[in-house]
Amino acid sequence: MVVTQSIDKEKYEAAVRKHLKAAAFIDWQHRLNRGDKLPRGKFFRGKKAGRPILITDEAHFMMKGYA
Repeated sequence: MVVTQSIDKEKYEAAVRKHLKAAAFIDWQHRLNRGDKLPRGKFFRGKKAGRPILITDEAHFMMKGYA
């Protein structure tokens, strides 16, 4: 199976600019403890302090021969 995907260059560059603009805030947010209070502001609305919880599985090991 072959999957092709086209990327809109303007949307990609806008996403990169947005990520770079908020990179310092995201790094600072991940250094805090889970129960800490974040500052007020539109960037922090709806966010929680602390590192995000990542759940991984080993399904990619079983799929290695099929890729």
